Amino acid sequence: MTLITDPKADSTESNYETFTDLYSLNDRIADKYHRYLTEEILPDGLHPVSQYLAGRGYGREQIDYWQIGFAPDQWQFVADSVIKLDAFDLAVDLGVCRSKDGSRYDFFRNRLMIPIRDEKNHMLGFTARSIGQQTTPSGEKLPKYINTPETVIFRKEEILFGLNKARKEIERSKMAVLTEGQTDVIALHRAGITNAIGKQGSALTEKQIAKLASLCESVTLVYDIDTNGTGQKAQARDTEVLLKAGLRVKIFYLPQPEQAEGEGPVKVDADSWVQSLLLSDEPADGPAWCIKLRGKLDLKAQLKRDSKDGLMELAASLLDQEDMDDVIIGQRQIITMLSRLDDSVADAYVTRIAKELAWKKSVISKLLATAKKKGDKKAGKDDDDDDDFPEWVDRKEFFQWQFAERCDAQQPHKTGYYFSGVKGISTNPLTNFIAKPLFLIKQQGAVRRLVQLDNGYRKVYAEFDAKVLTGVTQFEQELSNLGYFTIDEDFDKKHLKRIMNKILANTPEVYPVNTLGWQPEGFFAFSNAVFNGHLENYNEHGVVVVNEKHFFSPAMSPISANYRQEEDGYKHDRYLTFRPSTVTFNQWGKQMRRVYGDRAMVGVTFVIATLFKDIVKKLAKIPLIYCYGPKDSGKSTYAESLLYVFFSGKDSNGDLMKPMNLGAEPTLAAFWTALARFRNCPFVFNEFDSTRVAPFVATAFKAAWDNEGRSRQSRDNKYQTEEQSVNCAPIIVGQYLATGDDGAVLSRSLIFEFKSRKDTPFTPAEKNDYGQLRQWEQAGLNGLLSELLPLRETMESRFGESIRAVRSELAERLERQGIPFENRPLENIICLLSIYETVSKSVSFPMTRDEFWNYCCELLRDMGSQIHDSDVLTGFWGMLEYLLDRGDIVDGWDFKIETSTSAKLTGENRKAETISFDKPTRVLYLRMKMVHKPYAEAMRRQSNDKPQSEQTLSTYVRQQKYYLGTNEKTYFSQSGGEWTNTSAIVLNYDLLSDRTGMSLERFKQSDEDTRQEVTVEGTLNRDIKVLNVGTGQQIEFVLQVTQTISQGGTPRTEQFNVKCFAAPEVVSEEKLRTGTVWKVTGLMQEKSWKKGAETFHHRTLDVLSASQVDMSVRYATGYKPSDEEKNMPF
Repeated sequence: MTLITDPKADSTESNYETFTDLYSLNDRIADKYHRYLTEEILPDGLHPVSQYLAGRGYGREQIDYWQIGFAPDQWQFVADSVIKLDAFDLAVDLGVCRSKDGSRYDFFRNRLMIPIRDEKNHMLGFTARSIGQQTTPSGEKLPKYINTPETVIFRKEEILFGLNKARKEIERSKMAVLTEGQTDVIALHRAGITNAIGKQGSALTEKQIAKLASLCESVTLVYDIDTNGTGQKAQARDTEVLLKAGLRVKIFYLPQPEQAEGEGPVKVDADSWVQSLLLSDEPADGPAWCIKLRGKLDLKAQLKRDSKDGLMELAASLLDQEDMDDVIIGQRQIITMLSRLDDSVADAYVTRIAKELAWKKSVISKLLATAKKKGDKKAGKDDDDDDDFPEWVDRKEFFQWQFAERCDAQQPHKTGYYFSGVKGISTNPLTNFIAKPLFLIKQQGAVRRLVQLDNGYRKVYAEFDAKVLTGVTQFEQELSNLGYFTIDEDFDKKHLKRIMNKILANTPEVYPVNTLGWQPEGFFAFSNAVFNGHLENYNEHGVVVVNEKHFFSPAMSPISANYRQEEDGYKHDRYLTFRPSTVTFNQWGKQMRRVYGDRAMVGVTFVIATLFKDIVKKLAKIPLIYCYGPKDSGKSTYAESLLYVFFSGKDSNGDLMKPMNLGAEPTLAAFWTALARFRNCPFVFNEFDSTRVAPFVATAFKAAWDNEGRSRQSRDNKYQTEEQSVNCAPIIVGQYLATGDDGAVLSRSLIFEFKSRKDTPFTPAEKNDYGQLRQWEQAGLNGLLSELLPLRETMESRFGESIRAVRSELAERLERQGIPFENRPLENIICLLSIYETVSKSVSFPMTRDEFWNYCCELLRDMGSQIHDSDVLTGFWGMLEYLLDRGDIVDGWDFKIETSTSAKLTGENRKAETISFDKPTRVLYLRMKMVHKPYAEAMRRQSNDKPQSEQTLSTYVRQQKYYLGTNEKTYFSQSGGEWTNTSAIVLNYDLLSDRTGMSLERFKQSDEDTRQEVTVEGTLNRDIKVLNVGTGQQIEFVLQVTQTISQGGTPRTEQFNVKCFAAPEVVSEEKLRTGTVWKVTGLMQEKSWKKGAETFHHRTLDVLSASQVDMSVRYATGYKPSDEEKNMPF
């Protein structure tokens, strides 16, 4: 295709001035669409657009006459062209292009384009019709038409479509045929009715009426016949306003198909009517005046013959009503219309109405004379005079609701509600505002109405619940919170009741979208738009229509305009704001592989699994993604890169969403809200450490994998429970692996280790790749979800089949390769491989099938050993710490830790070898034979688990990355001068400590007993522990001691913990209960250490005697031991 041509293409000067005329640029864009249709689409007779046009009978002649075009399904079909011409800003002004967050893209895509011109042939805008598939994969209707947004030249209320083609005939005949849509106009012109024009489908406006009145004297309406009566109501309304404008009106009722007779009205419009005649050999109803010659159809004669008089049709409908009040109002409307006609014309209508509608001629004549006399009076009678209705009052509305409402920005003091007065209507309002009902928010237990209040000076939005609308006092209190909105002292409950009745009757229902993401009604809800096969934005009130239901986004509610951004209660919702992106799924996936390596293959597949979680969880288990490693290793950025595919919105500070920090101890309610808030979206939980976070965290992660929720008491009924589901797909980030609870979280996860890059800095290329990815994330990536969401039908139909095939093939591969596995990791891998197999033909992945299958098999192998080894070794290292604390193993004799830049090993043939480190590194030399015996004994005493053999433990240790080798001549010594050179396992203690959190470093004990006998009194503030040690049982308990000391003559209170160890014969286990106060005497040892500028203390006391203080003391909560103190290894 050729681009928009530039008349000064050879010039080196800027061409911007060429397109300062908006009409000219619009002309060029219309021509671009037209040429694409005629040159690229029409030659392909099998193309859906070609077939559609052929099916409508549109030949090349009609296509060229109306300059019909086509906008391809491309984001930058027009944008690229106007950018080259330096006219993109003008294209935005014209509504054909848009710009957001640095992205430039087309507004119209994959639609038939019908240009809209004014009577002078100026190119104003477009109506775009969808072609081909008219429903979503789940069968829901797509919007058929969209128009150019309102611009400086495209004002829908001023436009009559086709006037540029019909003006000459209208001025000649003084008659116009008015229909609704553009295709109706095109069809009527094909049928020889060349004075047909369209009102753009909306109600006639004053400017359109004025334009018609200036061109003609008579208007024939050819409106749609709708099953719900919409077209018929528009016809009655427009008939009245045209008659009031002094125009004669005729009505042509479109014929109903024969098969529809007796079955109620069938949807018919001018377009379908003409098509039915053109596509048949003879006209459907066989009239002789419908002549079809040489492919041309002339319906002018039929239109003239069968048109009905508009005033008579309207009069008949106004008088044919059951309610007498409505009949009286209808009579007034008829008289008003007659009073605006010439006397001779009016007299003729009076005779017809009297004869045909059974209304006495004398009555009509008298009323008409009175109306004409009143109309002739030019004296300025005040609108607010009680003895008559002012012009601004809608009489029908007044009689229906018993009040009138007025909003006057020019005279704000006249704004308000006017109720009945002595002679008709009061002269003064009882409020200084009016309330426009917007919608009823239907939510169980929290039904409320959104209204717009307008006092003539300003408008505000408010939410009213039932209590506010049923009591004057509550109503006035609510108004006082909103600003200058007041009620008169005479305003009482009956006035509020009348206002409320109108609000209740005119408030459409909407359903709040409280959980963003995928909706049960079959669409994906962002905070600012929904995707239902196409993107649909919420309107200015935060409402969108999907499948004829109205949905409300609280984050887009105009209520938020009343408050500061810092007080935004929907801050987290706004993170799920849709932002268009030019980055494709394949481009993003390839960049992920450049930055994160092969683990990105799992990440991109996990994104699709998450997006369709509601489908996947019915048949499979979606894995938890678990990233662990030291600080600044990249684990968090990997998790965030998956998060930002969904969450592209930013807060008031311009920041993207941050993960939930579990280290900050979120409450149970806050944590479960995060799990439930977004459906079919990921959510990142950072700083996960199973030894520090609340137990409910790990339980929830297990529930997420098991597709289980949480029961809680209903907010609306305390006798009922409600289920809180895990709607998101959790991504876990932490420094250490959570091996507790038999590896329950670990086994449900896909585990990725991230290593520190402090010693191997990132290369410039790696930094550039990461910078590109971060730039995309900041600009917004979730636009690429619109590429993935249409895969839903494929997932629904093929995912189950893929699971069965993957399970079979994977079992054969694992058996052939001898890969051991556990069930949960296997299910995780089956899930992701099945996702790939289901959609790989529909979406471009950044990896081949062989690459992904091979990686998943190796991942399964690694996880199998990692889960098992981690569980065994975590228990082993933990037991060594315990044995060291109790003195069953000794630093320097059973193991030693040295800091060095090298380590000596015994290599092949027992030759000494030396390995070097690029920095001082702590090295652990461990005598496995020496530590295994106390380890085994402690395991037998403290649990039912059988201790691992020395050979098994050595084998597991040798498989770890912190294993360096062995040294058969390692020097060990202990107090008393004993020493030995013997074999030891050599480990990188820095790496071991980083991976497990284990610490074998202690303060050196001196030979001298430094304990001092003391007596302390304190409160038992923790549950006791019963320890099995080599010398028998010991009871461990902690006392919180408070004492006052003098410092420089000033008394100071300090509080500290003392860890006590007592034999069962010294103190009874049953009496040691939290909150009791004890006085103990024993030998206390105090150790201290520094971290930065802060000093920490650790106090232990071997109890000689203990007695309970007879007093009731509650546990003091003022003292909280630091994290350092909690985790000190002594």
